[in-house]
Amino acid sequence: MTTIGQVQIRKQVADRLKKARQSAGYKTAKSFCTEHNIDLKQYLKQEEGKAAIKASHAVLYARCLNVSLFWLMLGED
Repeated sequence: MTTIGQVQIRKQVADRLKKARQSAGYKTAKSFCTEHNIDLKQYLKQEEGKAAIKASHAVLYARCLNVSLFWLMLGED
């Protein structure tokens, strides 16, 4: 069962993920996923806040987007 707090946190992480992708110069999720061989369907669920981001994915996204893992997941530098 997902709580309201979990949904809010997932949405905040999703918003940071999208911001990081756009700031890295990827206009679309598809272009980002294609370049880095990432499953587009799963990534979109995560970027839209519909699915939680697994730790292994978070590390990959942070590395590919050149952002801090702490910032991506917690909003902190």
